[in-house]
Amino acid sequence: MALRDITRSHVLAAIAEYDRIGQEEFLLRYGFGRARSYLLLHGGKTYDSKAIVGAAHSFLPGNRPLAAREFSGGEATVGRLLSRLGFTFQAPGDLSTGELVRQITTLMVDRSSGRPALYQPITLLWAIGRAYRNALGFRLLRLDGRFPCW
Repeated sequence: MALRDITRSHVLAAIAEYDRIGQEEFLLRYGFGRARSYLLLHGGKTYDSKAIVGAAHSFLPGNRPLAAREFSGGEATVGRLLSRLGFTFQAPGDLSTGELVRQITTLMVDRSSGRPALYQPITLLWAIGRAYRNALGFRLLRLDGRFPCW
């Protein structure tokens, strides 16, 4: 059976095992190292995505876990599979919620005029909202049918 035969329930079974025995034991049992770049996000926790997929393969009827050398990880394989199954996959460069909050809370406001530039936090919120809407594929139209320039 191939990676495409893995279902959401197989991945959830691998996640449950990972949680039950812990990261170190899970990686040792299935012969994987820690994920360097790509993580599976589920239930507020992060998981080594390639190891989870390799272990999930063993939950297919009559199959064994896949070894790390038997398939490639990354966005094109493991990421595509996990996304198709409804999981969140964090690629390099993606910010976790915690990291985004940390960056926002340490943001320095321009005070060169002696007073804080109050437009900066509003601009930041606008940019985050716009990025979020674009990520979800929203397209906003003005009442006259044109796209807004903001």
